[in-house]
Amino acid sequence: LDLMMRNHKTEFFKKSLVNRSFEVILEFKSCKEILTKNGDKMLVGTVFDSKSELSCVIFPSSYQNISRIISLNVLYKAYGKLLYNDKKNSYEFQIERLTNM
Repeated sequence: LDLMMRNHKTEFFKKSLVNRSFEVILEFKSCKEILTKNGDKMLVGTVFDSKSELSCVIFPSSYQNISRIISLNVLYKAYGKLLYNDKKNSYEFQIERLTNM
């Protein structure tokens, strides 16, 4: 996976990338489709990049375009933004685009 990430010019999750958008190769370890208060579908879950596991979210505007390809334990190239939540003392990756590897 490390070689694949270098070949695709992607990053690993790391603190220096907080509040920045980047590409990462990842797999979903868990995911759950939920509804917003407006009734739109979105996804929350956990992803793994071979070094770190963290929470992820895909908001409705992105989820409607990629929901059909999401499966557990499959490699994807994802583009999104890494955020840090001070109150929860945790990181979250907000996925905007997702493609199969």
